[in-house]
Amino acid sequence: MICPSGRLVLWDKKTGKPFEKEFEPSIVLVHDKQKSCEGPLWVRGGVPIESADGSMYESRNRVTLCRCGKSENKPYCDGSHWMNSQQKLEFRKKWGLE
Repeated sequence: MICPSGRLVLWDKKTGKPFEKEFEPSIVLVHDKQKSCEGPLWVRGGVPIESADGSMYESRNRVTLCRCGKSENKPYCDGSHWMNSQQKLEFRKKWGLE
């Protein structure tokens, strides 16, 4: 499974191009089976995303948008939908984000 958010991309060192499937424009509601919870909106295929103030975000092949309201990186999903406050603190410490 690829990283749905698009943050992790494999690159071909010979060609300098990503190993990336081109998605048709679509928006998918993600259910996180592993964590038994609802996940982000998976926006694929370069669908334009506009902020509330009218500015446009970078158009990408795939991106995940927060729909739980807990992300610290809105409008993007940061995985907060499956973490309580203690788990989030431990996660941030583990990865040096504090």
